[in-house]
Amino acid sequence: MRYSFIFTGFALTLGTTVSHAATVRQSNPLYIPKANTFYSQSSVGSHDIQFQDGTSGDGDMYHVAQTIGYGATDRFSVSGQLAYTHNDDENRSGVSISNLTALYRALPSSGKSTMDLYGTFDFEGSRMYKGVYINDQFVPTNYSTGRHGIGAGFRTGKTDGVNTLVGYGEVMYRYGKQKSRITDLTYTSSDFTAEYEDSIDWVLGIKTAYETTKWAWNFDVSYRSYDATVVTDIDSADAGLRAAVIGDQQDNYREWVFSLSGYYSLASNAQVGLYTNYINPNYEHKNYETVDYTLQYGLLLNIEF
Repeated sequence: MRYSFIFTGFALTLGTTVSHAATVRQSNPLYIPKANTFYSQSSVGSHDIQFQDGTSGDGDMYHVAQTIGYGATDRFSVSGQLAYTHNDDENRSGVSISNLTALYRALPSSGKSTMDLYGTFDFEGSRMYKGVYINDQFVPTNYSTGRHGIGAGFRTGKTDGVNTLVGYGEVMYRYGKQKSRITDLTYTSSDFTAEYEDSIDWVLGIKTAYETTKWAWNFDVSYRSYDATVVTDIDSADAGLRAAVIGDQQDNYREWVFSLSGYYSLASNAQVGLYTNYINPNYEHKNYETVDYTLQYGLLLNIEF
């Protein structure tokens, strides 16, 4: 199963008058750094999973994420994100996010909507997917798909310095021969490598924000689709394993994500906050169909320098 942190555009506007001089803090969905300005966004958290049979799990899962960005101009910025996840219950750990993003403000705020366009390169293909195949299921032991991804997205909306409304969207194309090492515990008791079809993931969402002098509150609702990754070949000659694995589908699911976060400004360039994400999935594969919902929660720190 792919694991993602839910932080991250239809054209939506507010029926309020825009103040062009309004300060947009890092928590704002339309934030972009000024020229020659660095920024940092940090998070640490955990999550719980509720299964359809009433049981729960993953209480011992912890993750940390760090984003560093730079404003090359007032309208163009670059950033890199790295995250690490550890799960005691599943004996699973590793880098879960590694990407670079370039963002351009195509439509500056001028009393109407603002629009940003961005491109992202996902470095998951530089990390090997590791797991075991047991009871006709792939069970991952780390947090990589083993394939690179290239994506593009947009966000568009409006802020008056107090109220903000933004729509956003993103498409990610995952490609290339998967780097993997999978241990078969059902047929051969040996390792094999699997190859997958290319796949496409996408997301559409809406974000709102309400800000005062010291406080900021954000709400985000999104619908996310993770395309099926179909096994096309494996480097094993075992007939039983090949028949069981080739043509199998992994990670084919859809989910609604509802996110709420609150921030307090320590200074004009620093915020601390709390977040929670409620994820309601619709899995279309046997590995994950018993999950009812996932609840993520944690701490946030934003600094501009």
